[in-house]
Amino acid sequence: MKDILKIVGKVISGVLFLILMLVIAFLLYYYISIRIYAMKGPGHEPIISIYTVMTGSMSPHINKMDIVVNSKIKSANDIKVGDVITFVSSNLQMPNVIVTHRVNAILKDDNGEVCYETKGDANQVADQACAKFHNVIGKVMFKIPKVGYVQKFLKTTKGWLLCVIIPALLVIINNLIKIIKTKLNVNKE
Repeated sequence: MKDILKIVGKVISGVLFLILMLVIAFLLYYYISIRIYAMKGPGHEPIISIYTVMTGSMSPHINKMDIVVNSKIKSANDIKVGDVITFVSSNLQMPNVIVTHRVNAILKDDNGEVCYETKGDANQVADQACAKFHNVIGKVMFKIPKVGYVQKFLKTTKGWLLCVIIPALLVIINNLIKIIKTKLNVNKE
């Protein structure tokens, strides 16, 4: 029985380690991408972006506190009616708010520039302002349900301590104990 528990423990530990490494790799990619965009500006946006949905305007397809993962769009022709996009709002009542809504129609503005009529699935009417292509951050590839709550918790001091600092300290302490035991065993021989 002990051997089975030991094997199960190693498998769970390995899986958790792999997940942690994937998360770290993605966060590192995202951090570097954001830094490059901050330094070089438009034209250097990240290929993949992540946003937490803060309202229920896209329910039931995308709910409040779901995370949406977007891919950068290269051409206005890559967006079709029915796609869900994330964009910077040009609505005068909500300027510069990041919105994730569904494309209802593809239009041209007064300057002949492509813009998208958007609407939240749960909203009764379309958005007031047309989303211009240059304000589109990306097209939603998929959502991760309710992970926004984890993100919100991690922003708190308590969340940071419980999910980052304490586990990191436990790993460090565990490795120190292993090093000390190894040194003691070497000295006994």
